Amino acid sequence: MLCFHISSFLLMWIYYSKTVALIINIILGIFLIAFISNGLDIIKKLYVNDDDAVSGKFNDFGQYEDF
Repeated sequence: MLCFHISSFLLMWIYYSKTVALIINIILGIFLIAFISNGLDIIKKLYVNDDDAVSGKFNDFGQYEDF
């Protein structure tokens, strides 16, 4: 997404006048900030600490090994 926005910023300066390119770049910048803040919010909500994570590995088979 970052590379897309950077290429869009540069493309606007090539195709349009300075006024139009500035307005479009401001709008694209707002969307870029919104994407970044939403992405950070999703990462923050879905992050699991190593202590809280479940590995799915059974650790206590010692009581069954003598059979």
